[in-house]
Amino acid sequence: MRKKLLLCRPKGGLNDTLCQISICRDYASKYDRRLMVDTKRGSLGVSVFEFLVPFAESENSFMYDPESVYSQLNDYQRVVPPELARRVDDFKLQYRREYRDRVISGTDVRVAFELECDYSETLLVHAQSGGGVASINVLSHAAFSPPVAQAIGKVIAKLGPNYLAAHIRNTDMNTDYHSFFEDIKPRVEGRRLLICSDDAKCKAYAHDYFDKTEVLESSETPDTQGKRLHDNSMQSPHDRLMAVFVDLMALSMSDRIFITEARVGQNTRSKLSGFSLLAAALHKDHLVRNRLLTSAHHADRVAMGFDGCAAWDAPDSSLSRMSIGMLPVEVAGDSGDLRTFGEVNSNALFSEEQLSETKHSSYDVQQQRSELIEALIKERNAAKKEGTRLSRQLERQIKRSHVFEAGAKRQRKRYKTLRGILVFVSLGLLIFSVLGVLTFIL
Repeated sequence: MRKKLLLCRPKGGLNDTLCQISICRDYASKYDRRLMVDTKRGSLGVSVFEFLVPFAESENSFMYDPESVYSQLNDYQRVVPPELARRVDDFKLQYRREYRDRVISGTDVRVAFELECDYSETLLVHAQSGGGVASINVLSHAAFSPPVAQAIGKVIAKLGPNYLAAHIRNTDMNTDYHSFFEDIKPRVEGRRLLICSDDAKCKAYAHDYFDKTEVLESSETPDTQGKRLHDNSMQSPHDRLMAVFVDLMALSMSDRIFITEARVGQNTRSKLSGFSLLAAALHKDHLVRNRLLTSAHHADRVAMGFDGCAAWDAPDSSLSRMSIGMLPVEVAGDSGDLRTFGEVNSNALFSEEQLSETKHSSYDVQQQRSELIEALIKERNAAKKEGTRLSRQLERQIKRSHVFEAGAKRQRKRYKTLRGILVFVSLGLLIFSVLGVLTFIL
């Protein structure tokens, strides 16, 4: 039977995009749908399949590029949301602040579906943003295409070993990077420090501030005047995403990553950037990094600390394309129910042994991701406790100083009073003595 479909057209930057793909992938797996991912018409502006090639988990790969089949998707009438029937390839979104979500332009209709509902419709469409830590689940089931892996490997090999790294988000999210740099400066003196940021001014400041540290960069960052990297027009979409992947892998290959919280707009609440969390998760997972860079050149793999010969063959990117033969056919019967028939299975990209290792790795990744988040939360809570402790200590010192000052004022007042009394008594004795002498004379 041909599977029903789920079209994911994620919005946002790389981490948001991967998180939305992960959400849709889990849903498609749970309710037996074929997942199609279109990032070219999303915020990235370029197909993620130009960079990542998915591994097969079963006889059918979980991600496909739907560009070639949009005309067929427009024939479907049973679509969620129904407003997209016959116009799947031609709709625009707008962000509605009151919903904190994206809707079809000119309507109140969200382009999404309920994740716990098993729909009978042929096609579900999901076009939303939203980050988190699920992004590594996608990377753990994919590898960079050979040209991308080789380009990334070349940059990281050029950076050399034994470097530290820091990620600063400072466009749509605001970071007090001056205080952040002040905090990490003692720990990076005499070392090599990679700075990755979406803010060119932040990078320039780092070069000036760290006078006893060799500051490195893995990619060039244009001055976007505060715009998000994926919204700037100074680079092509392909070059933008390539630079982001280079930074991500360079961060993950460092000896240690320094990350910090940032505020969204004028919001006083701060949070860790999803991209920072993804880099930290990859930093802890040697296996996923190894598999992502399977196709890097032998010498670069050795320079990065991997085995010269990759444990996996490079996946075939042609197998991640959607073909018309994989689409279900809507046939309206008397009851209007969907009938499906005939399906062409795609070839598996890996052997069963490799697939079992991939699944085991996925479990390990999820466990390590949970451990990472737990560790970050503990570290943040410890920092907050330490900050609270220092704040209370400072308050006590201030109170003590106030008490001391008040006591000193009281002592000065008593001294003045006592001195006045002594002066008054002395004057009285003097007058009494003078009167006594005069009386004696007279």
